[in-house]
Amino acid sequence: LNIPKIGCINIHGSLLPKYRGAAPINRAIINGEKETGITFMFMKEKVDAGEIIFQEKIDILADETYGELYYRLSDLSANALPKLLEKIKSGKIERIPQDNKLVTFARKMNKEDGKIDWSDKGEKVYNLIRGTIPYPGAFTYYKGRKLKITRARFLDDYQDEMDAISPKPGRVVKTEKDAIFISTGDKGIIKILKLIPAGSKELTAEQFVNGYQIKAGDVLG
Repeated sequence: LNIPKIGCINIHGSLLPKYRGAAPINRAIINGEKETGITFMFMKEKVDAGEIIFQEKIDILADETYGELYYRLSDLSANALPKLLEKIKSGKIERIPQDNKLVTFARKMNKEDGKIDWSDKGEKVYNLIRGTIPYPGAFTYYKGRKLKITRARFLDDYQDEMDAISPKPGRVVKTEKDAIFISTGDKGIIKILKLIPAGSKELTAEQFVNGYQIKAGDVLG
C-alpha cells in the first residue's frame, strides 16, 4: 500500500464511516436508511478505515432494490472519478480521518440472511425483501416449499380484509390477478408480485395462484 507515490485509492458504497465491510448497500436498505452514497478513500491495512478524499450522497428511493441501488452507485462512482483525477492532478487531495465513534459495520450477506420473519413490522419485512434482491434473496415457505420473493410492494395501513381474517403474521389476506397480499406483525401488508418456488422458474403472482392454488387464510413461513 505504500509503494505508489500518492497511495492506493478505493471506492466504497456507503458514506463512511457507516457500513464498513462487504455488504454496505444491502445493509443500508435492510436497515431502512433513507440516504447513502459513495466514498473515495485511501486504503490502509484495516478494511475501509482509510482517510476520506471525498464523498457524494444520494437518496435511497422508496421501492429501490439492492440491485437497482448498486447500479446507481456504480454510475455515481464513474461520474465522480474525473473529480478525483482533477484533485490528484492539482495536488490538492484532502485526507479526512474517519470518526471511529461513528463506525458501523456491514458484514457479508449469506443465504440465511434472507429468511423472512412475518412477525416483524411490515416495513421491516419489505426492507429485507428490497435489500436482498437479487442476492441473496428473501424467502419464506408455503406447504414446505421454499419461495423466493423477487418483486413486491408494501402497503402500510391496509385494512379492507383484515377484519374478516385473523391477522396472524404470514397469513394470505387475499389474492388478486396480479398480487398475493400477506399480513405482517402490524397493519402493514406485503403485496407479492413475483416469486420463484424451489425447483421452478420465476412466476407472476397470477401464475403461482393458478398453479399452487394458494388462497386467503393460508399461511406462509
